[in-house]
Amino acid sequence: MVSMERLQFRLTVIWFTGAGLILFLMIGMSVGGQFGTQTQEVWEWLTPNIMPTLGAIVSTLAATALQHDLPDRQVRKEFSTILQILSIFYLLHLLLFIAGKQSFSMDTEHWIALLHLSSFWLSVLQAVMVPMLGVVFLTKKKADV
Repeated sequence: MVSMERLQFRLTVIWFTGAGLILFLMIGMSVGGQFGTQTQEVWEWLTPNIMPTLGAIVSTLAATALQHDLPDRQVRKEFSTILQILSIFYLLHLLLFIAGKQSFSMDTEHWIALLHLSSFWLSVLQAVMVPMLGVVFLTKKKADV
């Protein structure tokens, strides 16, 4: 078993590190003119893929920041491991797709078409990962022992 608080911390580090790298790269590429006239379209693809999860994490951290009597909740180690791996895989996928534009020297229109195509499998990953993250960050009740 893994402490829910410990898992929240690990996931927070994973998501803020991954999202930070992605956002840093996106800002640099946007300012550098890598997306031409389609900068807004690229950001419209990215923001729904990371901001809802970051919002849920920040909301939970803010809501519990001053609480001293949080219940000692536990989750299965397998659940913790799977969720961390899914989170890393998901964020790496986003990062590689964004970095791939320069690596593969694609024209912007072709690359944006690939971004939109990736939304199909990203939505499958989200459908699995988001409920799991919800259990970790939004569950308030102490688990029955």
